[in-house]
Amino acid sequence: MKQLIPLLLIILLVLPLCGCMSGETGGTTIAAPTTQPPTTTAAPTTTAAPTTAAPTTTAAPTTTPAPTTTRPPTTAAPTTRPPTTMPPEKQVEILSYSGVSGEYGYYTVYGEVKNNLNYNVKYVKIVASYYNNANQFLGSAFTYTELDTIKPGQKSPFEISTYPDKYTPSKVTLQVSFSRDYSNPLAGVSILNHSGRTDSYGYYDVIGEVKNNSNSDARYVKLVCTYYDNNGKVIGCSFSYAEMDTLRPGQSSPYEVTSYPLKIRPASYSIQVQATE
Repeated sequence: MKQLIPLLLIILLVLPLCGCMSGETGGTTIAAPTTQPPTTTAAPTTTAAPTTAAPTTTAAPTTTPAPTTTRPPTTAAPTTRPPTTMPPEKQVEILSYSGVSGEYGYYTVYGEVKNNLNYNVKYVKIVASYYNNANQFLGSAFTYTELDTIKPGQKSPFEISTYPDKYTPSKVTLQVSFSRDYSNPLAGVSILNHSGRTDSYGYYDVIGEVKNNSNSDARYVKLVCTYYDNNGKVIGCSFSYAEMDTLRPGQSSPYEVTSYPLKIRPASYSIQVQATE
């Protein structure tokens, strides 16, 4: 009996479940709830885009033509002649020269240059080239003019010797170079008098006096003599200094210039003086 109780309990529990299942199969069908179709929301009315009026085109401002500029008549520039360029060989020009073989076998060239420029020149160098009859080069020598500074238009002699070489060339060519001198020799030193004569040995001597007319002391008072033949060609030159080493303002001094070792009888001569402070 006790064994049937659990079985009865199981049956009691199962029966209600079976009834529920019968209700689902043959019982009243509960209508499914009506699902209302969703209300369709009307599409929003599209508001027409406001009409944008085309911008009014402003007429371009009328350009006032620029006033016409009247060009003044062109005046032709005056024709300027280019400055005449003096050839180098004419700036400091060799005026004349001559050559002679001395008693010791050395060949000596005597000549004269002139400054054709409008400023002082210095370091006036003369270069001699010697050739034989076949135009073969024998040698060369150089010297400087006797006057240290040559003023515009002034002349100065020079002397070139082949020493220590002994030969007599058939042809001589001369060239000149120089530098500009921005200084000036002492002005106011002048030759008071002069005279020339051939002495008993055959040398030509020029004697005289020189005076310092400047306001400064005159030093290295140099006398330069140039000798010429009848045609005005240079045949020799020489120089010496005043007997007084320094000439004070107003002071004078004797001098003597000789052609030694050259024995000549010039047709004429010129003498110049140059000094420094």
